Amino acid sequence: MDLQDELLATDRAFLVGTWLARVQPWASTPAERLRLEYDARSILTTWGDRKASEDAALHDYGNRDWAGLTRDYYRLRWARYFRALDEELRTGEPAKAIDWFALGDAWNRSARRYTDQPHGDARKVAARIAAELALPPP
Repeated sequence: MDLQDELLATDRAFLVGTWLARVQPWASTPAERLRLEYDARSILTTWGDRKASEDAALHDYGNRDWAGLTRDYYRLRWARYFRALDEELRTGEPAKAIDWFALGDAWNRSARRYTDQPHGDARKVAARIAAELALPPP
């Protein structure tokens, strides 16, 4: 997922920062900017507060393969899921339920800034990915 995030970061269209940067011009106060950013983030993850997320079953509705989101949100979720499975296999006990909303809401409320400027060379990153995965070159 780190390699995927690195490749996504080479194109402005695949940056979560591009999505979040659209919020700032709409806000007239710092408090309004925080609320709008929370809304912009939650559309991608939980689709609002816990009640809206769980009652409407809209969580992950806005799933995107965007640099930043892949690294800081989806990778965390997959790691948590695989740790739970590993624990279940190790102990033979059912895995504890994961509070997916809490994970998403933590990202929604994060103050982490994301760039809206691409960086890196897609061809070079793709070649590195192919080499690392032992695939024939593109």
